Amino acid sequence: MKRKIRRNIKKTERRYQGAVPEFDFLKNWTLIKKWAIVNYELKSSAELELLLYLYSEKLFTRTDVMNRMNFMSWDAKMMKRLEDRGFIYIWRKR
Repeated sequence: MKRKIRRNIKKTERRYQGAVPEFDFLKNWTLIKKWAIVNYELKSSAELELLLYLYSEKLFTRTDVMNRMNFMSWDAKMMKRLEDRGFIYIWRKR
């Protein structure tokens, strides 16, 4: 007699489906990043990343930004460009 193998399909489906996230915002990150760079005429994605980091900061110094830039790719004139274009506002001079 041949033995019938019983498979529980629901168990295997659950195993391979993975977790269902509550929010899935980063799925379209590449598309959103390209849209923001083109729409706001940014020079690179590094500028966008810096602006996203600074968005939640209230007041910051150039030293704070330079410490953050150690973890990102950047060029020396990025802060000046963002200031000239109005993305960063100098609140108080030294």
